[in-house]
Amino acid sequence: MDDKAQIIVAAELINMASETPELPAMVQAVEDTLAAYPTQTPADVGHRSETFFEALAGRTDLIVAAGREGKQHPVIDEASLPLTAAMAAKMKTPRPLTPTGAASGSPTCPTVE
Repeated sequence: MDDKAQIIVAAELINMASETPELPAMVQAVEDTLAAYPTQTPADVGHRSETFFEALAGRTDLIVAAGREGKQHPVIDEASLPLTAAMAAKMKTPRPLTPTGAASGSPTCPTVE
């Protein structure tokens, strides 16, 4: 979704229950449409994967939830999952507030139903 006009700039119809494998393709579709990768890409915990972090490195600032709210988060082994550990640390880093009170650099992701 475009952050200014709030219009969908890439979409795909798939015949699978989970859209998880589509994340890198959707980021590429945004680049194909706008000639630029999205500055930031928020994603839910289902996209927390070393494969996705590697595939999207340098293309977009990927923001993936560390876990589900109200659930205990598993311990992440930094030796075997270095990119996942780095994302978890990134999500714990406080960000300064902007004049509007929002966290600086935080994704603004409207709910689309």
